[in-house]
Amino acid sequence: MLNEQNNYKNEHNETKLLIIGNGFDLAHGLKTEYMDFIGYLLDNVPDFFEKIKTKYDVLSKSAYINIHFLDQLFSKVNNWINLEENLANSISVSNDDELMLLTEIFNEYLLPYFEDYVATQVNKVIITPVFKTDFLSSFTDVICFNYSNTYERLYFKLPQHKKSANCNRHICYINGKALPNVEKSNIVFGCDEYDADNENITWFNKSFQRTLKSTDDSYKKLHGKRMSITIIGHSLGETDHHIIKPLISSNSYNEIKIYYHNHEWHHRLIHRTMAMLGTNRFENSFISFKDIKEIVTTKPHQHDDAML
Repeated sequence: MLNEQNNYKNEHNETKLLIIGNGFDLAHGLKTEYMDFIGYLLDNVPDFFEKIKTKYDVLSKSAYINIHFLDQLFSKVNNWINLEENLANSISVSNDDELMLLTEIFNEYLLPYFEDYVATQVNKVIITPVFKTDFLSSFTDVICFNYSNTYERLYFKLPQHKKSANCNRHICYINGKALPNVEKSNIVFGCDEYDADNENITWFNKSFQRTLKSTDDSYKKLHGKRMSITIIGHSLGETDHHIIKPLISSNSYNEIKIYYHNHEWHHRLIHRTMAMLGTNRFENSFISFKDIKEIVTTKPHQHDDAML
């Protein structure tokens, strides 16, 4: 009886962390790829691109910005990772006038329309669970890199979650949460490019934006805490290493599961995890890579590299 009580106590006191990225939304059939958003703008805000064109035509001599970033910004062949990379490349060679222009485009045009798209379009789509509800509802902490409320809508049901001391009932919307008709958005989009001597570059740094916009930082309470970690739908791209690496590194002797959706991403996630941790730590960690089919109840929607 004593052993049974101890087992029950350990099971219900265990910290279980779930990390989700854009692939989680795409598996539910939601239109959260970058090209979905651009397509929405083309169909519903016909003057959007004319407004932007007017803005950056003012600096028509800024060839790098026009060709290598703004044209890519509105390309329907892009994904979110490519956009962050293009942004980093552009701001590293831009002058102050160009950086101020980019800041204005993001703050006054791109981010407000994007937040409205997620809040009024993506979050309103009727969806049903794709993953096993009991499994997805068993996590005590969730770090959501998405702006949507998909996990919260479908899987955030167990009573113990209500006891959370963290913001958003133990769901940490680390990049902000899309809400309709907000006066002050906390949506974060940027890269890791940083120059302490240039305030215009600093604005594009994700950490700077999270601090400025007071996004949920409850994930920091998990640093140094022993827990099991599950990752679903996240690319483990370099731009988020500074968030994910400390969590995995401090729990390398606990169970860490990373789910993939096809053969190509199985290889890619192994490679990116090794690059993030280093070979020695990777080899000595209890990390396993699992086929997403193990936790689904219905076939997830198919998606390509833009999942992440």
